[in-house]
Amino acid sequence: MIDVSGEIKKLITKKGISAGHAARLSGIAESHLSKILNGRQKPNLDTLFAIARGLNVSIAELFGYEPHPTPIIEHKIIVSGKPIYGENIENFVPVPLLADPASLGSGLEIDENNVEGTCLIHSRALKKGGSYQAIFVKGNSMIPVLEDGDIVAVDVKERDPQKLKKKLVACHCGDFQVTVKQLIILKDKFYFKAFNAKWEEENMPILTSQKEGLILGKVVWAWKKFE
Repeated sequence: MIDVSGEIKKLITKKGISAGHAARLSGIAESHLSKILNGRQKPNLDTLFAIARGLNVSIAELFGYEPHPTPIIEHKIIVSGKPIYGENIENFVPVPLLADPASLGSGLEIDENNVEGTCLIHSRALKKGGSYQAIFVKGNSMIPVLEDGDIVAVDVKERDPQKLKKKLVACHCGDFQVTVKQLIILKDKFYFKAFNAKWEEENMPILTSQKEGLILGKVVWAWKKFE
């Protein structure tokens, strides 16, 4: 459970201001903020952003993440590519957006220095029991479905090749580089298929022996920067 109220209290204390001053900075009623801080009311997304602006912090910090010098996803909630406001914050799951896709992994500990921002993804888009990390898409190999700069969330618990046939996966493609491709299984080989045929002509298809560790997880959600 996300203790947003507790994190807001910590940030107000850290700023050395009163709850009333924090409410005025945020442009919300002091009685409204008081209910949030006392756990009697859950903030909706509009209120959460108002508090973040008022306290001059990123959305990520309201979820307990350490501040990062260049936060990316802090100005809007992204669900299927569209901002959604007015919903209870508990309907959303914070997913760390990694600066370096090569850090994608199944471990529970994530290096805060590699967290570029936070994606807030509606719980209906994510399966219970999954373990999610988000990465940037690089290059044009998956055009027109995904383009350079798009963001995908990956369930790093989903790594069974037999269950991922023809699904989009995050995978190693050599030299510790991480890419997003469609998984095709050909006898004893993995074919990490690009959707952009021209890219495959120029770079050669990615064919590799079936080995553990090549598949890093299933792509379960995507945000397009062009929407």
